[in-house]
Amino acid sequence: MRGTILRFQGVITPSAKKEFVKLGETEKRQIEAILDAKGTISFLGVKWFHGNFHLKFLTIENYIFETPKDFLFPYLEDLSIWNCQLKQTRILAPNLRELDFYGSKLFNLSFLKEFKILRNLTVLNCDLSNSSNFFAISCLKNLKELNIKKCNLTSVPPLENLPQLERLHLSRNRIKSLKSMENVQNCESLREISLQHNEIVDLCGFEPLVHLKGLRVLRLNNNCINKFEITAHLPNLSSIYLVHNEISSVSGLWNLPSSKGFNFEYNKISSLLNIRSTKKVPHVRGLYFGNNHLKSLDFTTMENFPNIEEIEVPGNQITRIAELDALPRKAAVSGFNPDFINRDTFFGLKSQARSFGWVLDNFFDSKPGTLYFAGLVLVYKINGFIEIRLYAPRRVELFVNGKRFAQCRFLLLNVDITNVDIASEAKQIHSIDEAEKFFANRYPDQKEFEKYSRKIAAQISPKEIFWAHASNIQVWAEHDYDTKLLHRTLAFPLLRELTIAGDPIAKRVFKREIARRFENGDSTVRKFLKKGNYLSFFTKDELDAIYL
Repeated sequence: MRGTILRFQGVITPSAKKEFVKLGETEKRQIEAILDAKGTISFLGVKWFHGNFHLKFLTIENYIFETPKDFLFPYLEDLSIWNCQLKQTRILAPNLRELDFYGSKLFNLSFLKEFKILRNLTVLNCDLSNSSNFFAISCLKNLKELNIKKCNLTSVPPLENLPQLERLHLSRNRIKSLKSMENVQNCESLREISLQHNEIVDLCGFEPLVHLKGLRVLRLNNNCINKFEITAHLPNLSSIYLVHNEISSVSGLWNLPSSKGFNFEYNKISSLLNIRSTKKVPHVRGLYFGNNHLKSLDFTTMENFPNIEEIEVPGNQITRIAELDALPRKAAVSGFNPDFINRDTFFGLKSQARSFGWVLDNFFDSKPGTLYFAGLVLVYKINGFIEIRLYAPRRVELFVNGKRFAQCRFLLLNVDITNVDIASEAKQIHSIDEAEKFFANRYPDQKEFEKYSRKIAAQISPKEIFWAHASNIQVWAEHDYDTKLLHRTLAFPLLRELTIAGDPIAKRVFKREIARRFENGDSTVRKFLKKGNYLSFFTKDELDAIYL
């Protein structure tokens, strides 16, 4: 068989050759025909079906499909065609699920109609200038993902009646407008469209997308968009990618109620006044303007963004701050970068912020400066003695009897309930301190564990952090200050402070909690109680009873 292969004019790689010799005669002859015509078989995988080895994976290169010929591969699931020409051919592969073309010239797409259960189709860097029958794609009723990239498309091809299509990728073409998105019809499962690296200037107000009710993600980065003006109402579109365009003005964000943030990095916005809104935009939490043309931060238009929490402006030469009274107090503005703002200008900005009751700090601590309101943002009263307060940007403080007690910190535990072993072991945990120890043991060291916890916490909004703290303290209070429900470093100092403040429940349970946790708690709790001198509250007889 080895000698037979050597006489072919084409090339078959060594790994493919090992699989080729296993094939049954029918499929083997078809591969031989490709090799005889100077084609290349770079990858070939087989699987045992019904008493014989059959093709399951196949990659064909440098072959011209020009003579009318049928290729029959009944069990083929994955086919790649690279640097080929498809003029006349018929590939019969009823089980084909993955098909990709690379660097090929496609004259006619009608052969696609044969692939009834195809799920993924990729056409990359191919010449479609002479191709016809795009309608053949609409015959692929099980298609879930369609990629047509770097094919010089100037408009979106007709795509109709594809009920399973979820993702459409048309990046790196030459599409100039969203108008041709009207060619996509009856694709009710379509969730994601990628149009980055095209030549799009005209968004048409997103009107051509209105009929795509399920659209969630739209990628438009690296285009030529100069105005982001939305007139169509798209209630389900939640993620829009806009970096590296030429956007100078924005309007109509209220028409995108599911989008919580807009990233305008690397555009040409020169003023926040160009973020126009005639209506309230309560759903927006974040606006990102890194590396634009901002010089003056006039926050006048931010009064229409009542729930804005973060604005980022790195890479801009900010020289002025104005109308801070219009910016919601929960918001933090970050990115005052010393690489773009000199020392004197920064202190001028700091003075401007102070005149409005805001603080601008961190500029010379190797981090970009952050602007935030110096006063109180939110207050929640737990009971007559305990109060939780939120200060921008993310500072949560605990007050006892009207006096500041501590800044709240928390350890965030991410429990994988799908892991049966972890879930089973986690059921044996009886306190927050035991939980900390259990999950910390899964990391190389304590610092790594805390770093992971902070990483997750950074993804949570200030308001969510505030209510998480408030909820924890509320539950703790409702359970008569059960110290198992809070971390030891907060539970015991807070319980002691409440006792001193005269809280009757705290006075009743203080010594009981110390004794209970010293007797039944783990070593970290006992060590903490000793080091914190909590045992000094007991008489000698009481201590003897505890140690017994």
